[in-house]
Amino acid sequence: MSFNLICMKNLLQITKKNGTITTIEGQIKKTYATTVIITDQFTSKGSAFLLCIGHQKTNTFIELSHAAPCLLVYFDEGYIFRGASICSNIGNSPFAVQIQHKKVLFLPYGSAVPFRNIVSLKINKP
Repeated sequence: MSFNLICMKNLLQITKKNGTITTIEGQIKKTYATTVIITDQFTSKGSAFLLCIGHQKTNTFIELSHAAPCLLVYFDEGYIFRGASICSNIGNSPFAVQIQHKKVLFLPYGSAVPFRNIVSLKINKP
C-alpha cells in the first residue's frame, strides 16, 4: 500500500443540509491499493485528509487497528455524501472496514462537523 500526495494543503468545503458550508484544511492522498493500512501517523495530527481510491475493484479494505480515533465520511465519485463510520479504537481489538466508495474523508474524532448533516464535499486549492 502506498500513498501519492497530490497537494500539501487543500481547502475542503463541506456543505450541510441547512445550506451552510464548513471549510477545513486537509491533504489529499491517492492510492491504487485494495488494502489500505491507516496508522496513527495519519490520524493523530488532528487534521483532516481525503483518501481517493483509484483502483477499479469493487471493494477496498481499510485497516484501522492502529489509527487514532477518527470519523470516516464516505462520498461517491461526485463527492455526494453516502455514509460514515466511527473508529474509536477503545481497547486493543482489531478494527477494519470494507467499503465500495472511492472517496473517504478522515476527520479527527470529535470534529465540529456532524456527519449526519453532511450533503457534499468540494475541493478548493488555496
